Amino acid sequence: MVGGSRGMAGAMGLAGMAALRGGAGLVRLAVPDACLETVAGFEPSYMTAPLPSDPAGRIALGARAKIVELADAATVVACQDRGLAEEARRKLRLAGVTVYTSQDIVGVELAGALKNVIAMAAGLVEGLGYGDNARATLMARGLGEMVALGLACGAQEKTFYGLAGVGDLIVTGMSPLSRNHRVGLGLARGQALPEILASLGGVAEGIPTAQGAFLLARKQGVAMPITQAVHRVLFQGLDPKEAARELLGFDA
Repeated sequence: MVGGSRGMAGAMGLAGMAALRGGAGLVRLAVPDACLETVAGFEPSYMTAPLPSDPAGRIALGARAKIVELADAATVVACQDRGLAEEARRKLRLAGVTVYTSQDIVGVELAGALKNVIAMAAGLVEGLGYGDNARATLMARGLGEMVALGLACGAQEKTFYGLAGVGDLIVTGMSPLSRNHRVGLGLARGQALPEILASLGGVAEGIPTAQGAFLLARKQGVAMPITQAVHRVLFQGLDPKEAARELLGFDA
């Protein structure tokens, strides 16, 4: 990501990759976790769309497999330069895809990354047999964690209650196309992580993000019990059933 007033970041909704289907320049798959890089020590990749007025600029866009097949969708592009954001909107927009702009780069970037961790938790409780009410409870509390960390990092609260936050969280936490959701399902079923990843056919961004978010929350002094539980399941061998009991307060 290019920082400063020319830096840009984005979080995609239901059909993120469709926004670039029409040929928006140089494109490669994105992992929108740049804001966690210095804490977690992993390097993000980007989907880039060079713009004529800013050929060095990069737009980081969260996306998932097969989402490109869907048409009705919306996305958020964040940039401190309103003119550049509008240029990006024109370049990315396709029929059926609505592009919104924001100046909250930190918030959009964090929302796009953190929602993947909550989506894994949602898949985990679904895989253990919990119903829609339990999943809704977990996702609502997960959104609260996202907001708390975002505010600690200087993001705007309203970003997390919009498309980049709750909008993307809902679809990522509920959709069978979501790789992060499927990781949670696999963990609940007792599958080993390498086996789950081999079946996905792509990257589950929430796995490295869980590590980065855990470390960043500890650094900022923010309580994130759902994120911490996911981290313990992934990296410390916590039984998924025990994690669900801790988070929801009752057995499946």
